[in-house]
Amino acid sequence: MPLAILDMDGTLYPGTLASDMIQGLLDAEHGHKETSHAIIEALQRRKKRLVSQSTIVDEFYQNYSRTLNGVEHSHVRDVASKVWGKAREHLFAYVRPALSKLAACGYQTILISGSPQEIIDIAIADLGINYGIGARIKVHEGYCVAELLTAPARLGQKAALLIALIARIEQDLQQSLAIGDTTSDAEVFQLVQHAIAFEPEEALTKLAHSENWKIVDRVTVLPHLFTLLHGGALPDIGVRPIYHRT
Repeated sequence: MPLAILDMDGTLYPGTLASDMIQGLLDAEHGHKETSHAIIEALQRRKKRLVSQSTIVDEFYQNYSRTLNGVEHSHVRDVASKVWGKAREHLFAYVRPALSKLAACGYQTILISGSPQEIIDIAIADLGINYGIGARIKVHEGYCVAELLTAPARLGQKAALLIALIARIEQDLQQSLAIGDTTSDAEVFQLVQHAIAFEPEEALTKLAHSENWKIVDRVTVLPHLFTLLHGGALPDIGVRPIYHRT
């Protein structure tokens, strides 16, 4: 059975669910405020391109685990539910038609995201995605511990987690495709037959050109995907403007 490997932040969703989760925890007064604010400041620095992606990833995961240390895990799930309830209304318009087409063509879908597992679990259930891997915090007797069991955004982790999953579900990557927007997705692109760079960051754009990977935006992604999946009527999703990453 063919597989479609998907990224979340910047690919299915224009924002960052991890950032939304941190703000949600602050609003609900759960977790350590000092590290929560440090995460938000770090993400703002990354948005301004003041620090590298790898630096931000390490800083985020360290502070995220510290933020949740001692927090009742049920509170984290509650925040995730509220955050997704808002985020789901802002997915890129192509997402649901694309997922429907993939399912109709017999694809199993896998979402691998650097954002928290709690919100990824809710997202895949809502969107009908088969499998989801996110940043998983260790939980002991119902409370979070300052230790991450998975950290997909770290270098090499998306590919490693994908390989482990497909071995467990006894699938392979023949005829598979992947969609993503950052260099962390490139390691997955190297494993699949069809790599699709969606509104990619500058580093991935350069790599996509050198590797001959398809580059799409929110307007061209559906036509390309429908053509790749052997045709089919393209739904009118009301999207007109082309987005350019700044």
